Amino acid sequence: MDKTVKTIEGYNRCAGEFVAKHMDLGIYEQFVREFSNCLKEGSTILDLGCGPGNIVKFLVNQDKGYKILGVDLSPKMLKIARQNVPTEQFIIGDIRHLQMERKFDAVIVSFCMIHLNDDEAIGLLGKTYDLLNAKGYLYLSFMSGGTPGFDKASFSDKEMYFNYFSPAKIEKELLNLGYAIISKHFHEYRGKLGQVIQDVIIIVNK
Repeated sequence: MDKTVKTIEGYNRCAGEFVAKHMDLGIYEQFVREFSNCLKEGSTILDLGCGPGNIVKFLVNQDKGYKILGVDLSPKMLKIARQNVPTEQFIIGDIRHLQMERKFDAVIVSFCMIHLNDDEAIGLLGKTYDLLNAKGYLYLSFMSGGTPGFDKASFSDKEMYFNYFSPAKIEKELLNLGYAIISKHFHEYRGKLGQVIQDVIIIVNK
């Protein structure tokens, strides 16, 4: 079965469990807040792989008049997102093949790149640059240190595809695209096999 089809099936089946575990941003709230502090009031924001709208809800609650469009491939996640943040727009779409006629002041790629292979991930980063207005901002988060393949997540009883990326290689790609690094953050923990996994959060601007 195609890795993306299998992964989306997992999200559709375990959407409720995902919401229970991740609707609260937890330790990542500080990084999203830092990102929000970079943005002007009324900024237009594109959230790719928006899930249940957890980041969108946090940003709306900042009361800065953001106009946000969320994109996800899971119908169940989008249904929850529309319930959680009825003031914003959410559409179904594949972030690998996204076509937009408009540009945005900011783009969010929060832990959705982890479901892409290496080539798809690099392609997505290039798309974010093209989708941004001049001086626009990108919030990017991904995982490093594990072995790519199918595995069960903490919220899912179905296997999903996960990929892991070298922070140095991703940073080099961002710089090659023309981005400037604003900040980098790392959250380290042990994986199921005892390996050291890092959640990597990078904020850049065009």
